[in-house]
Amino acid sequence: VEITVSSFSVNNIHDCTCLPSENQSNLALGLMIQVKDNGIGIATEEQPLLFKAFSQIRPNENQRGRGSGLGLAISREIAERHGGSIGLKSSLGQGSTFFIRVPLVVLSSTTPVRSSQSDAFASILAPQPTKQIKNNLSALVVDDCEVTRKLLSAQIQRIGFNIIVQAENGVEAIKACGYDDNNNTEETNYPFDVIFLDYCMPICTGPECASILRANQCKSVIIGVTGNALEEDIALFISAGADSILTKPVSRRQIIDKLDEYKSRVHLTTSITTSSS
Repeated sequence: VEITVSSFSVNNIHDCTCLPSENQSNLALGLMIQVKDNGIGIATEEQPLLFKAFSQIRPNENQRGRGSGLGLAISREIAERHGGSIGLKSSLGQGSTFFIRVPLVVLSSTTPVRSSQSDAFASILAPQPTKQIKNNLSALVVDDCEVTRKLLSAQIQRIGFNIIVQAENGVEAIKACGYDDNNNTEETNYPFDVIFLDYCMPICTGPECASILRANQCKSVIIGVTGNALEEDIALFISAGADSILTKPVSRRQIIDKLDEYKSRVHLTTSITTSSS
C-alpha cells in the first residue's frame, strides 16, 4: 500500500461549497491524500456502490459479514461538506487508488502564492496542543489488523501510556492477561489498566474475549473499539463485559475523554494537563 500526501491549488473554487460566495474569485489551497494498492482492483460498474450507504461489493466474499457499508458514504459526506471530494481510480487486476481532496485555506488574489502556500501549510500542519496523562499506565491493544494495532498503540503512547502490549486476537489477549480460554488463571497474570478490544477477530471475537476475562475476575477497564456502530453490536459488547465503546476511526481526544470517565479505576491520581505533542 502506498500513501501520498500533497498540496494542490485551485484557481476556480466555484465548486468549493464550504466557501462563501465572496471568495469565489480567490485561490484555494488544499490537501490531497492518495492511497494506492496493487490488489485485485474494482470493476467500473461496481465502483458507484462503494459510496452508497449500506452498500458493499460482494460482502459475503470480501467482508465475511464485517462492517455496515457506511464508511465511504460517511467519508464522502464529510469531504463534500468541507467543499472537497473523494473518489477512486481502479481497474480489475491493476489495483486501486483512493483519493480525497479538501480545500484548507483561501488566499487573496493579490497574495503571492508560493510564500502564502508555505506559510498556510506551516500553520495548518504545526503540532497542536493536546492533553497528556502524567501517569505510568499499562494497556493491552487487541486487533487482528496489524496497522490498526500500531496506530492505536502510537496514539495511547503519546497520551502517556508507558507499557503497551499488542495481541492479534482474543485468545492471545486472554493469555496476555494471564488467563486461558478454559477459565484457568496462570501465575503470569498481568493486570493491565486498560484493554482496547476490537470486535471482529478470528478465533475469538471481542465480546467472547471480554466475557472470558470478566469470568476470570479481570478488573481492567475494557474499551471496545469497533467499526460496527449498530446498536445491537454495541449492546452485545457491553453485555459481554466491555465498560464502554469507541467507534473507529478513533482520535486521541476520544481516548482521553473516555479514560477520564474511568480515572479512578486506571489510577489517574494526577490531573490531565495540557502539553504540546
